[in-house]
Amino acid sequence: MSGATPWSRRTTPPFLLTVGNRDATTHGVNVIGLERKQFPATSIQALRAAYRPLFRAGLTLEEAMQRVRAEMGAEADVMELVDFMAASKRGVIR
Repeated sequence: MSGATPWSRRTTPPFLLTVGNRDATTHGVNVIGLERKQFPATSIQALRAAYRPLFRAGLTLEEAMQRVRAEMGAEADVMELVDFMAASKRGVIR
């Protein structure tokens, strides 16, 4: 989660923790926030599994999104994250 500031050049993806202003980076899935909102454990695990290829595998955004869609297309929350990233006009914080 991040506060609303005019400094971030890119969009903050849902379900994730971000740190920084101009050069913000993601730091994993916001597990505590998701648990507070009573997300199922399976959804949290799927988001954590999707985080690795999307943000830490060194793939291009398109490659990462294709991989996640192919491997985890049945998970609604993961698809929400991927669709959000695909629709972003400013790019997303990675």
